[in-house]
Amino acid sequence: MRIAIYARVSTDDKGQNPENQLIELRQWCARAGHEIVREYIDLESGRKGTDKRKQFAALFEDASKRTFDIMLFWSLDRFSREGMVPTIMHLQRLASYGVGFRVQELRNQRLDNLQPLDLWHVPAVFDDLNSRIGNAVREFLGID
Repeated sequence: MRIAIYARVSTDDKGQNPENQLIELRQWCARAGHEIVREYIDLESGRKGTDKRKQFAALFEDASKRTFDIMLFWSLDRFSREGMVPTIMHLQRLASYGVGFRVQELRNQRLDNLQPLDLWHVPAVFDDLNSRIGNAVREFLGID
């Protein structure tokens, strides 16, 4: 399968590095025998829409041309932090182009549309995302 990888960090001046995501995503592709056709990397807030994230916009442009079969990204918060509805709309947009997606890292969930998507999983996935954001904030602030 032809795979496109999307990685995002909010900033590169606080020790964030998209390479942390890319290493494991590339390894998964290699183990699965998939061809990586392009990597899209943004150094922007995930709250910014398609118009503010150049690589995010480029991936949708390429998806519309079917230059890849699957969009692979580390986690939903790396893909988008615009909220549940806009994120689902982005995923539906990929599907409308005939492009699948795979979220690589989810604690106890598997989310992709390589098989029929059980919509009952979506709230659990966003609950997991909210939990991880809260944990990251508490860790940053030094709160137990």
